[in-house]
Amino acid sequence: MTTPSEESPDDALAPEGFAAWQAMTKEDVRAKLRNPLSGFQNAQDLDKQKWSDANTEIVSLWTDVNGLGGRTDLLEGVVAYGNAVMGKNQWLVNSSVPLPFSLTIGPMKGVEQVTTGSGSGFKMLSEGCWRVDVFTLVDGTPFTGSNDCELDIRVECPDGSEYETKRFVLELGSTAPGFGTNQKGTIGGPHSFVVPDPDYRVFAIGRSSRWRRYMGGTLYSMFSINKWDTQVTDQAPSEVDDSDNAPN
Repeated sequence: MTTPSEESPDDALAPEGFAAWQAMTKEDVRAKLRNPLSGFQNAQDLDKQKWSDANTEIVSLWTDVNGLGGRTDLLEGVVAYGNAVMGKNQWLVNSSVPLPFSLTIGPMKGVEQVTTGSGSGFKMLSEGCWRVDVFTLVDGTPFTGSNDCELDIRVECPDGSEYETKRFVLELGSTAPGFGTNQKGTIGGPHSFVVPDPDYRVFAIGRSSRWRRYMGGTLYSMFSINKWDTQVTDQAPSEVDDSDNAPN
């Protein structure tokens, strides 16, 4: 309809349009009749272009997603773990003895249980930043000798050579009057480290110069390993220098 502000209905042919129609030749009319669907063809071409653009975006997105395969470094939280307790109470004296953490607790991911001598530990199946927590109860005995007990967390290279060691020392017993030498206590703690390649191994090593019994089972022992990240940077040295204010 025609609105008060307009002179003709919507889409009506304007007066100057008649001149254009009148100027059309026979060939112009035939050309229009030969291609009556040109507007529809243009719409199809536009639709095809839109689908082509969308397909390009989908392919690009899939390429980005596919590139995330194996990128565990982008995940938060623990990405590998294992837990075990000692399957036997280990007696030892005057030697370094790998402790038998042979009984696993729950599932393992990214690690495997391995043995060395009579001891059991874990093999790490990937490089990265790891943390190990180990403890055991050192039982008192009536045997004589030094009161010092040691527990090492020993990290080994794939070829079995030593990579690094964390040492815990516990003194049990006293020679002072009124104190007995048949004492017991828990030894162990955490150790964080970085390994540059897969297949490094870690064990707990007990040591005492007198007969001692390192206790097992869930009541007295635990060996827990967790991986925190795939980065292999910032490994600290095993030993460092004294501070500047050390006495002469």
